[in-house]
Amino acid sequence: MKKDPAKRFKTMRERLQAPIYDSTGNRNSLAAGFWWKASGPILTIFMFFIVAILALTGMRDAPPASLILIPVAYSAFTGGLGIGLVSSFLSVLAFLSIITISDLPQNNFLDFQQAFVLSTVSFSISILLGLLKQHDDGKTRKLRISEQRFRSMFESIQDIYFRTDLQGWIQTISPSVKNELGYEPADVIGRQFASLSVKEADANKIFRLLNSSEEVLDYEVEFNTKDGKTVFLSVSAQKIFDNEDNPIAFEGSARNTTKRKLAEDSLIHELSYEKAISGISAAFVAPDNFDTALDSALANISQLSRASRSYLFTLSDDKKLISNTNEWVAPSVSVKKPALQNISTLGLTWALSELAKGEQIKINDVSRTSREAQLVVAELKRDDIGSLLLAPVNASTELIGFVGIDMVGQNTFIPNETGVLLKIGADIIGDAISRHRHESTTSTVTYYDEQTNLPTRDLLSDRMNQAVAIMKRRGEMLALLYIGLNQLEVLSDGQGADTDLRDLLLKKVAKILFEEMRRQDTVARIGPDDFALILVGIKKEKDASIVAVKLLDAITRPHVLSGHKVQIGANIGISVFPKDDEVADFLVRKASIAMHQAKGKAGEEAIAFFHDQNKQTGEAA
Repeated sequence: MKKDPAKRFKTMRERLQAPIYDSTGNRNSLAAGFWWKASGPILTIFMFFIVAILALTGMRDAPPASLILIPVAYSAFTGGLGIGLVSSFLSVLAFLSIITISDLPQNNFLDFQQAFVLSTVSFSISILLGLLKQHDDGKTRKLRISEQRFRSMFESIQDIYFRTDLQGWIQTISPSVKNELGYEPADVIGRQFASLSVKEADANKIFRLLNSSEEVLDYEVEFNTKDGKTVFLSVSAQKIFDNEDNPIAFEGSARNTTKRKLAEDSLIHELSYEKAISGISAAFVAPDNFDTALDSALANISQLSRASRSYLFTLSDDKKLISNTNEWVAPSVSVKKPALQNISTLGLTWALSELAKGEQIKINDVSRTSREAQLVVAELKRDDIGSLLLAPVNASTELIGFVGIDMVGQNTFIPNETGVLLKIGADIIGDAISRHRHESTTSTVTYYDEQTNLPTRDLLSDRMNQAVAIMKRRGEMLALLYIGLNQLEVLSDGQGADTDLRDLLLKKVAKILFEEMRRQDTVARIGPDDFALILVGIKKEKDASIVAVKLLDAITRPHVLSGHKVQIGANIGISVFPKDDEVADFLVRKASIAMHQAKGKAGEEAIAFFHDQNKQTGEAA
């Protein structure tokens, strides 16, 4: 294939190596220029004295006077037309002087006719060579301006320009390498291009591709900066050929794409975060096998947190034993579940106490932590891990176990967002276990709750499907409020809340919800401490927010039941059709996710829209 003629032109390095006339105006350069130009006339005078002395001495074999024409030509060539004419004028004076000397009796060195011819030749030479010099100076000046302009562009270019030999050794690199990587050009010239990258194999692939083709476009590589940071550069390069079409070097540019790369990674992480939470919740929507659903939820947690192992431990009814009931491990990690059954909780007193308070246990480096934390690791026989994170799993307000992740074989800093993910996952798993236990106590599916006489989850699902279909047909909005109760407290005499008091509380909440709903709305009990309210035909999201605030205020205010002053906490998650989803089951799931994200908060912060929480999670990531 015929090569591009443009590639045969002088390359950027060859242009930079070409002579560039000094334009700095320093004293030495001016002095050098003056003596360079003055050397012609001086040489003319010097030659005149030599010829004159030889003539005066009457040497018959003296050199001819025409030798004076040599410095004249030299003057015109080096100094230009003006200096050449000055030298010619001096030569004429020299010829006239020599004629005078020639009139001496012993001399016959030069007559007038010869002097006239030599003078004419002298001026002709000066004019001819001076004009040629002037023309050459004009071209040189233009070349100088062009080179200065080219150098200015080269030095101010933001992208990194580089040239390497065919083995990848850097021959030329632009000053912009200092802005992007922190190196001076002299620091990297002579180094392998790949040695500047984080993974040399990635950078070397550029040269393998260039050897098999003529160019590489927008190949992204991660590079190390001089101060130890990393940046992403998009590299484009091509082969350089000589006049015989033989490749002699590689030439290209590298553009900083770190901001774009980070933005892309942030978006991908945000989507992965949402997908993981949805995956955890989706695992428990009508599962065929509850254990399989738990394993799927743990897999979603591990994949986003990049954990080597994730697991669920559950307490026995008497709280004396704890067992690893579910586990997910990476392919290269050993399974621990079979050996971690019916472990005594005596060695986990500190950990279970912290978890019961709702606290997470995070250990970034097992070798550098408290004795209590090290006992947790030893008791769980996790001798191969470097870092771990545990989050409590509650059924209602009761601690029933914990979910954890391990980083095997390395000490890894666990970011806060991983803690948030694990907390949400633990809450969803806790609700799922609570619901599973509740459902397993009933042998038949019922559509109305015996305690509150409200529709159950099954009837709610049917009502949601109907409501979504109607709203879609009418082009109207729908909101689902997912209400979770928590923080059961007896505020009067300090006595514990027995089962009868709990039943009274649930019935009180059911009554509040039923009284606040409109005739076209639906309220249901969908878990031991969870309720849902379908608001159909709302005009704007604020309508759902107003209802949620009103319900939260009514539910959380103190109630007097059987002589006890009782107060409960609540959180409300809201999903909106069609903004959040158009599938009924997904709207229920997303409202549940929003409710879990609002858990532990008070006031208006205890109410969360799914899309608002999702946006905040993305910004935090």
